Amino acid sequence: MSVFLRSFGLCLGVVVLGIPVTRRVATEDPLRPACITVDDPYDDLKEAKIYALVYYGRRSYVDILNAYLERNLRSNGGVLDGVIFAMVKYTMEDMNYLIMLQRRNPKSYIIPWHMEGGAWDVIWRLADEPGAYYIKIDDDVVFIADGAIPDMIREKRRGRFLFVSANVVNHGILSAVHQEMSSIPHLEKPPLEAGRTNQEQKLGPWRYKGEVMVDPSYRIEHTFYSDCVWRRWDCAALVHESLLFRLEQNSSCLFDFGIFDFHAHGYETMSDGLGRSIDWNDNFFAFQHEDFNDIDWVGVAMDDERQMSTLHPKQRGEHAGALGSAIIAHWTFSIQEKGLLGNTTLLERYRARAEVIMQEMWREKKRAIKESQLIAMAGPVLVACCVEARLNLEKFSVVPHPSLGATLQTLLLGVGRRAAAVATSCAKCCQLAIGDGSCVARSARLRFLLPNSSQLHGLVAAPASDISASGRQVAAFGPYGLALCQVSLGDDLQQQLEVTSVTRLPDWPLDVAWLQENTSLLVAYGRNFLEQWRVSNRGALVQEARWPGPAEVSFLYSASLVCPDSANAASAFCAAGTFDGFVVLWQIAKASKPEAQLVGHQGAIFNIRFHLNGTTLVTASDDRTVKLWVRATESDTSGPWLCRATCRGHGCRVWDALLASDTIVTASEDSLVRVFSMEGTLLRELQGHQTRGVRCLELLHDFTWHGTAPKLAERLPPVVSGGEDGGVKLWPLVEVERKRSETKLWHVLEPNDWIREVLLLSQLLALVATNFGNIYRLPLAEAEGEEIVASLLFHADNAHFTSMAMGDDGTAIWTGCADGHGIFLRTADDTALPVAASTVEVFRQCRVSAAFGGHDGHGLFCDHAGRLRFFLADGVAATPVSRSQKQLTTPKGDKNQRLLSGLLLSSDPLWLLGDEHGRLHLVNLQDYQQNAAHEGKVLSLLRLRGGRGTTESLEFLSAGADGVVLRHHLEPGSTGSAGSAGSAGSGRDFRWTQLAVYRPGCGLRHLSHVQLQPAAEGDGMPPLFLGAFQSADFVLWDSLAGLEVWRHRCGGAKRPNSLVLDPVDGRSFTFAFSSSKSLEIHSTASTSTSSSTVPRALRRALHGREIHQICWLRAPGGAGAPGSLATASEDTSLRVLNVSGTTDTTDTKPCTALSPAAATVRFPGAVRALCSLPLHPTVPGTRGYATTEPMTLPRPGLLVSGGAKGALKAHLVSGDALLGVWCTSLGQVDPVKVEEADSTSDSEPGEADSDADGEAEPRASTAGRLEERVMALSCVELERSEAHHDVLLACASSSGFLRTWQLQIFPQQGKAEVTFLERFQVFNTTALCMECFTAPNFRGVYVGSAAGTLAALQLQNLKPLCEELQVHQAGVNDLALLQLDGSRVAALTAGDDHGLGLCIYALEDDAVRLIGSRLIESAHFSAVRSVAWTAADSALSLGLDRRLRLWRVELEEQALELKAERIASCTEPESMAAWVLPEGTLVALAGRGVELCLVASVPE
Repeated sequence: MSVFLRSFGLCLGVVVLGIPVTRRVATEDPLRPACITVDDPYDDLKEAKIYALVYYGRRSYVDILNAYLERNLRSNGGVLDGVIFAMVKYTMEDMNYLIMLQRRNPKSYIIPWHMEGGAWDVIWRLADEPGAYYIKIDDDVVFIADGAIPDMIREKRRGRFLFVSANVVNHGILSAVHQEMSSIPHLEKPPLEAGRTNQEQKLGPWRYKGEVMVDPSYRIEHTFYSDCVWRRWDCAALVHESLLFRLEQNSSCLFDFGIFDFHAHGYETMSDGLGRSIDWNDNFFAFQHEDFNDIDWVGVAMDDERQMSTLHPKQRGEHAGALGSAIIAHWTFSIQEKGLLGNTTLLERYRARAEVIMQEMWREKKRAIKESQLIAMAGPVLVACCVEARLNLEKFSVVPHPSLGATLQTLLLGVGRRAAAVATSCAKCCQLAIGDGSCVARSARLRFLLPNSSQLHGLVAAPASDISASGRQVAAFGPYGLALCQVSLGDDLQQQLEVTSVTRLPDWPLDVAWLQENTSLLVAYGRNFLEQWRVSNRGALVQEARWPGPAEVSFLYSASLVCPDSANAASAFCAAGTFDGFVVLWQIAKASKPEAQLVGHQGAIFNIRFHLNGTTLVTASDDRTVKLWVRATESDTSGPWLCRATCRGHGCRVWDALLASDTIVTASEDSLVRVFSMEGTLLRELQGHQTRGVRCLELLHDFTWHGTAPKLAERLPPVVSGGEDGGVKLWPLVEVERKRSETKLWHVLEPNDWIREVLLLSQLLALVATNFGNIYRLPLAEAEGEEIVASLLFHADNAHFTSMAMGDDGTAIWTGCADGHGIFLRTADDTALPVAASTVEVFRQCRVSAAFGGHDGHGLFCDHAGRLRFFLADGVAATPVSRSQKQLTTPKGDKNQRLLSGLLLSSDPLWLLGDEHGRLHLVNLQDYQQNAAHEGKVLSLLRLRGGRGTTESLEFLSAGADGVVLRHHLEPGSTGSAGSAGSAGSGRDFRWTQLAVYRPGCGLRHLSHVQLQPAAEGDGMPPLFLGAFQSADFVLWDSLAGLEVWRHRCGGAKRPNSLVLDPVDGRSFTFAFSSSKSLEIHSTASTSTSSSTVPRALRRALHGREIHQICWLRAPGGAGAPGSLATASEDTSLRVLNVSGTTDTTDTKPCTALSPAAATVRFPGAVRALCSLPLHPTVPGTRGYATTEPMTLPRPGLLVSGGAKGALKAHLVSGDALLGVWCTSLGQVDPVKVEEADSTSDSEPGEADSDADGEAEPRASTAGRLEERVMALSCVELERSEAHHDVLLACASSSGFLRTWQLQIFPQQGKAEVTFLERFQVFNTTALCMECFTAPNFRGVYVGSAAGTLAALQLQNLKPLCEELQVHQAGVNDLALLQLDGSRVAALTAGDDHGLGLCIYALEDDAVRLIGSRLIESAHFSAVRSVAWTAADSALSLGLDRRLRLWRVELEEQALELKAERIASCTEPESMAAWVLPEGTLVALAGRGVELCLVASVPE
């Protein structure tokens, strides 16, 4: 309980001064020092910005770590300004727990929602605040000594070490140091109780035997990853027991060794045995943002631990050290984890210590609150709302409210004759603003209290055609309370808000309806009754009548009211949803006889809405679905109700849904708004809320887009959504500027080169500068399909480019080099073809960090220290002339002054520059002045009007790392004029004014590029602008409406490089984003002039998260027979997809429809593995080469799935239906057997069972057992009869174990009998893939590991058939087997090292023998994710680079030759399933969506 209660006081802002810390004082006995406690207020660190960077992914450990993190927050007397949680590997439960922690610490806990995968460098780039200090912390740190973090920061500030590590208990190096210092006493395991084994009893505290460890079996070698620490759980238990023993004896300071230099003997002196040289474990260490200025980010992406511990200190010539006083405990290395959990009570004791810490903090908070006599004001706040109106105009747009920082619970939208009003309600407040976009700051605030209420639940406006002079009434209701407010507008459009009454209600209201010309209210309550309240002349509420609800229910969860006759409350209808998932409809006067009871949902109904005068219902449920209910006969208002559509696809519960212009719009906890057709087909997926739940929806009727906003194809009212991120979003219900979207790709050809800069010169041409002195020209209009064919524009020998810029005239290219030189290129107009090139010396022995180009031949270079060098190239000379050099002032105590953005304002030259500290600089040849603008880097500058050699005033925009766009005005003035920015010169001064602030990302940070659509008239601020964020989110924003119109999310490890708008129409745009090796360019304007056809493909987003595995259940037949696929996703669902059409390659529309079937299965976590087996003698399996005709009619098949938490499920597949026959968990001792599955379903007619009725959910893992994930599945048929099929199932797990079961399937009876066979540990690391095969004398299986090895075993007894083969240098992501002639088998492997492996084995009596192997290095530009055979001489490979490649295979020579390739349309591809047909191979690709294509359509 204390863990939950601990953070309540943290939100109240009480500061605890000082934390007692332990210090070591020497005594006569060196093994018995005095450990004294002193109070440390950390006064010397008050000005330092300090953040913790936590590798997050395991809630079971973080709940311990969190106690120490909260204790070290500044609000609790510590030094941490914030905690950044870098999400590495996590489940939905882990994410929900983290969100709960952040809600308790909203100002301190930071979740970087833009992280969507990528390499390790994505995590380290989060340390992006200049001058800040960071503590990198593993999530399995289970103890942090008081004062450890401040002491590490102090040592870091002394500048003696590049990185300062903590004194880590259970560390690859420091554990040996602890033993050599005799910090580890002689402890021995306690004896087991009589008759009990290690598996039956966990070991308690170890017994003390002496001060010096003399047991030779616990000798810890002084080498990295020594066997005692790295592999043996009992050695890890010893060091943990030693720390806990010292803590209990108050002698923990004995671990303090002062300072330990990891590099005292040089670099790369330690090896981990896997080919890596790592000098120390980076579990817990301090660094500064500037330490990464010159780091090798490519190396960090590949192996961050090696880069931090060895290579980066070596590159800098600095050392890393450990601080003895900063004692922390690192729980486990991966190999130790299972033993520690299963054999010791250490984790429970660490957790108990964390509980004590939280209880102490809670008591301290309560005491401080009592002493301060703080009184928390209960109840919500009604403030201003969002409205913009123009007199004498019908147009209006919505202006955003300032960030509320709380969950938006409801939305109220109303439109008046002269203005539009939008009210937003949240747990804290509700805001209303009226006027133009600048009036939000002047919005009035008015507070009122609802009795016993902590939040607002809903807002209902009285019906009115306009906002009259007397105003409009709004009913705001929450738990046990209702308030009436009068909203009116004055002649000057100033809002007038007045609360007329506050009434205590007898129960929690669910819905409110206005009656009798707004003179009374009808209220529906949770305890199943309704009341009518009359509004008196004084504005107070008087109860008039009460009606009970139907006797069939006792409690309601949601309700909706509709009244055909507003003068008669008894004629109103009420539809209510219950916790049990059914809907009750009744007329108020006839509650004893409910009109209908609608059944279909499997969970609580969170929201219900009447539409179309009460003839249609929309329900949103906890079961992640939305249902549309209509009357069977529209003309009959008393006819029966039918479920017309079920909308599926959300990964979490659905909070709200509504009907909007023949579409169904839904809002879910998975942060998405989805738009469905009236038949339940997914039409659009709207992403914009910051990975937090979307709580509420509302329609904005009679809306007109303002100014030059996109013209919508239809006049449809937009939808407004409110979310838990405090943001309000405006969504048009039709596509905006996306109908002609194109994607083009390009990859760096040289293996060791990478992309430095990308410039989009127009929508038809791009330039790319790479690290090794190459500039490529990319003609986008000449792209062949999606592949860009680039030409080398320029190459500089022995040069390393750091930056590139283009002049405003498009003919001058300025590039900076790492050796301090600059290269200037003069190009021909519009073609970017070089005419002349020259090299100039910019800085001596100093790196050029940035280059900027302007008009009239002006250029500027700068270095990391703020030095500037001005250049001018006239129209004739090829070599630019250096004009001046200037030094900018740097912040106090900071040696760096990097400039990140530049804009030439006039030909003086006058430059506007933005730096990494958030400041703007105005610089010319003599003077400069600066102005603080952003809270973080200034990443982009854009001119609005003025400048260019004139003396007139000018306006410009600046965008920064804080995600904010600022609009500035510069007015020329005299020196020292009032109101000017800080000046550093004596020349002309400027009056600097900030006009407006825009937040287009609604919480996104690092806005790196901004482009504007031209204004309709004048030089004012254009209404629409496009922003590119460093999280690869591209947002189209309406500056007048203040709301987001459209978003394109690329995500991953990509970064935006360039952004251009069409100069003619100003509406189509092109943006480029890249990783280190690949570039993607998206355009909303068609640029292709090639006549080549795009390969036939079908794409569709079907899951809320990425798809891990896809497999065929049956292929579509030649006569139009439907096919089906199964997909397993990170969103915890298994889905069946229908494929309709034909596989005839002569057909003009092959596979024309891909639609989700009704069958959906939910898992407790991510679903990672699938395998299927057709239970018919003439049907081939889903993997491997086969020439048999496909199944043309639905026949029974077996589908087995597994994933997180070790869950395993087996289903029989018949048509679209899934029938659960078995489920278990890897943590269970005995598998669960389901004797008989109930085939009945609560679904509406025509729908299959949505969750495999009769299936039991897997039980939780046995206590103390390490949670395993199912990583791969494969099965093979043993024998069959008319009554049953015997199937052998193999499962590979994340712990390297292989398990087998025998399943006896009875298709006709719909059941299975299951017997567990064997368990065998194949690897000491994760098993990633597997596939079974049949030999003449046995059945076997091949398994691939995360270490890049391949193993073969017999299935019957799990006996190894041969030695492990090292195929790849990184993980084997997938493998495909091809049995040749009964005596040989060929294994094709997909490597995480970008390679493709081919191994040929001979099948012998009871073994397999390797004949030969071949590795094709760099088979793809990135990791190879999946492989499949298409014939005996051809195979397919799918890479994370989105390449689908066709290879010719020469088995005798073990050779592979690339025949053809195409670009997959689904992003982040993970899996591929191939079905071989006579006319070609039908391939299904899965990633962030599903794509179908025929290999026959790939050009030879």
